Formats: sequence, structure tokens, C-alpha cells
Amino acid sequence: MEIQSYTFTVATASQATGVSADSIKNWTKQGVMVGHGDIGGGGSAGRKRTYTFQNIMEIAVAGALLDLGIKSVSDAFLAAARFAHTGDDERDIGMPYHYRAGDTFLYMSGKYSHVALNETDVVPFGDINRALRQPVGFIALNLTAVFVGVCKRMNIDLDKAFAGKETD
Repeated sequence: MEIQSYTFTVATASQATGVSADSIKNWTKQGVMVGHGDIGGGGSAGRKRTYTFQNIMEIAVAGALLDLGIKSVSDAFLAAARFAHTGDDERDIGMPYHYRAGDTFLYMSGKYSHVALNETDVVPFGDINRALRQPVGFIALNLTAVFVGVCKRMNIDLDKAFAGKETD
């Protein structure tokens, strides 16, 4: 996806994620973003910070987790980074599995998180419980919905975002 090579200002990151520019700046200064090494500029007069698309997804996911009630900003960013800065054979870095295959979810309990594709309405509780170390409970965040929201706010066509990624 071409957007993976772009960089964005804090204003664009705020608009795309729905998170205030002040929060993004504070989180950047606190160093809670795992992808903070990819953030360019800033720190001196006349140099604007820039964020990658992976940073934008990390911010959007962490913001959504905090909105769901996660109390620790660092835990929210740790879980968000596991999605935004990793991928696999079927999922590009910073993107959910193809939306035509089902919804991608992030399951989180404490410091543990698990990204999974839900192809049906059946939630794979056994896999989630193993990945999260048998929690009493967990939070589920629909990453596909977060990604679609970011794409809409950035005027990115979903079919173009997933160009070259086929589903079975």
C-alpha cells in the first residue's frame, strides 16, 4: 500500500485518529509510542514532527483502548504496537486482515494482547485464553472498524488500501 511510505504531521494524525493533537504530542514526549523511533522532526523551532502510517494506526488503536477503559497508557500503546508494527503472511504491517475475510480483533488483558481474524460470528475463546494466559476477562477491540475509520477520515479507498492482498 502506497500510504505506508508517507509521513504525516501531528494535525493530520489528530484528524485521522480522532485523538487530540495535545495528547499525541504528550505521548510522543513521554516516549510511550513504540514506533517513536520512526517519528521525524520536532524538538526544535521550525521542525514539525512527522508520523508514519504505522504511527497513526498505533495512536488510533491506543486511543480506542483508552476510550474502552484501559487505564495504563503504556499498556494501551504496547498492545497497539503489537498490531501497528507487526504483520504476517496474510496481514501487512499496520493493517488488519483483508476486510472481505472477516473482522480483525485485538484482545487484551493486562499486558497481554492477541490479534486475530474472526472469519465468522464465532469468537475463538480457546485461542484467546491461551494467548492471554487464561485471563478472568479481556477487552476486545475491532481493529477493522478502527482501520476503516482512519481510512475514511484520510479519504483512503479501502480497495486501494488492500490492493494486491487477495482473500480466499
